Amino acid sequence: GQFQPTSTTSSGIFPTALIIGDSVSATITDTDQNLNGTLTETVTVTITNQTTGETETLTLTEIGANSSIFDIAGLLTSAKSSDSTSVSGKLYVRAADTLTIKYTDPTDGTDSVTSGAITMIPDTSTSYGTSLLTVSTADTKATSAVGVEI
Repeated sequence: GQFQPTSTTSSGIFPTALIIGDSVSATITDTDQNLNGTLTETVTVTITNQTTGETETLTLTEIGANSSIFDIAGLLTSAKSSDSTSVSGKLYVRAADTLTIKYTDPTDGTDSVTSGAITMIPDTSTSYGTSLLTVSTADTKATSAVGVEI
């Protein structure tokens, strides 16, 4: 049923670093946003790339009815500059960019929580395949092909 829970200070759990291409998300706990104990509800956070100024809004869904914990959602990060428009649904990032996530309680503007700096790091595990590299030596006129992973 409908009830008004006691107002409390919200809290959040945030990443400290992300690999480019990963999704960015947060876990927000705010008991006074659990307005209906029989439904899963939502809250929103604002994710800002502090380096470029781009912002995106992410809607977090309560993990279960009457839980007051909101974290079911993620915003994809992208290395494509074409994704650099605010409110595009993807956050354009580069290595060493810094992100922040901010939640403000919609019923109490003085109740907010902001992440520390979230640093973007490059994905060094991605392989783009193998290419042949031809090497010639001037003294023997020999050539050989070597597979190089790029």
